[in-house]
Amino acid sequence: MATSNMGQQLAQRWCSDCHAVGLENAEAHGSVPSFVSIAEMPSTTSISLHAFLQTSHERMPNLQLTQTEIDDVVAYILSLKGK
Repeated sequence: MATSNMGQQLAQRWCSDCHAVGLENAEAHGSVPSFVSIAEMPSTTSISLHAFLQTSHERMPNLQLTQTEIDDVVAYILSLKGK
């Protein structure tokens, strides 16, 4: 079962160099969106986040996350919606 607590820990470890991953809605580096702003995007759903985290992107490191890790990070991002 995915947990937002584990997802928060993973985000702090792997994503916080570029993204603001806590409750702050600031951009960490230039135009890199915070996790809060990602959560608030109308297009952000569990499905869209899973698809995004399972594909490589030019401006992001090619992280090799397990399915459980992806589930946890997705649960964390979605927990920020409305905060």
